[in-house]
Amino acid sequence: MKEYITVTKEKHTGRGNNAMVPLGDIIDRLSILQLTAENGKISETDENLVVYANLFNADCRLNVSRKQEYLRKIRLINKRMWPLESILRNPENRPLEMIGRIALLLRDSNRKRIEIRQNIDAEVRASVKVLNEPGNKSGNSNEEASNLTLNLDCQFRFAQL
Repeated sequence: MKEYITVTKEKHTGRGNNAMVPLGDIIDRLSILQLTAENGKISETDENLVVYANLFNADCRLNVSRKQEYLRKIRLINKRMWPLESILRNPENRPLEMIGRIALLLRDSNRKRIEIRQNIDAEVRASVKVLNEPGNKSGNSNEEASNLTLNLDCQFRFAQL
């Protein structure tokens, strides 16, 4: 199983190049697209939203509850950042001190968002290492069979996208 998923960019950018997408990026991008749809700026059937939702749902590098937990955390941060970013885009008649405080809040929020993305990718790397460790002789054939099934199931689900 790979740490990264190959995504055909033509599905969501029209460029036709392949990209290696870490799960943290998929979750972050999905949260942004979901918030954009909630704000009415894109449709619920927007192609990018559908592609990232499918990638998120098909990804089996982490279990569903872990992915949902990470999505909830990143969505919360992104949702808090949007009004602050809006103020910085239109700073008219705002005191310079206020703009500076908002910029610092955004910096801190972005650091937290990046930290969560890094935690996601570290967790994925750890699970991939265990599954793919050469000569992994745990002595438990049921565990090895389970890992093989998980690996094949993951590959099959991505092949269906």
